[in-house]
Amino acid sequence: MIAGATLGVVLVAGWWFVRNLVTYGEPSGTKAELHVVAGNFIKADFSKPQTAGDLARYTLENLWGRFGWNDITLPHGIYHFCNTAALVLVCLSVLAGIGVFAVWVTRKRPSNVVTWQAASIFLAIGAGLLAGFIQYNAKVAYQPQARYFFLLLVPGALLLTGGIHCLAAKRALRLAAVGLLLIAFGLLNALALVAVKQAGPAPGGVRHKPRRRSVVLA
Repeated sequence: MIAGATLGVVLVAGWWFVRNLVTYGEPSGTKAELHVVAGNFIKADFSKPQTAGDLARYTLENLWGRFGWNDITLPHGIYHFCNTAALVLVCLSVLAGIGVFAVWVTRKRPSNVVTWQAASIFLAIGAGLLAGFIQYNAKVAYQPQARYFFLLLVPGALLLTGGIHCLAAKRALRLAAVGLLLIAFGLLNALALVAVKQAGPAPGGVRHKPRRRSVVLA
């Protein structure tokens, strides 16, 4: 698995690392960019009690939909509904995980090595992303943006679909659950498009709302 993953990275993105070494002198190509950002943006001050809560709140809002210069927002009720739905799904996932672990312990069935390997990799990546996100906000720039966690979309999707498959025993229930999720995501996308259109352009970071045309009747 390690050899296959390494080969895949080299074949897909190896040229990019070589190019960065030639251009910037280091494989990531972000050293100079981080230096510029750190000198021009504020940092998260975790000595203040509200900083951690605000960072979590704005990052979640960014996950569901914050656009433009992070100033185009959806109605507050949308964020509340999405956060509540996500919390319910997370709780169900935790309960299902506890149940699976209890069954595995009591029945003493042989463990699935691939499953444990995948879970360990996902947990390690998630912990690393969270630690890096906190460190970036504290030492480089305050950026409550959910895009830094995009790598977790894959394990999140696996957990979501796996949970639906286990909890919804009948095929009709599974189809209904998946259908409701697709409809909800479609509505969220539609609301986002409307919000972006109403906000207007922002050249240079300054938001200019579209002017309403007035009709003069002669």
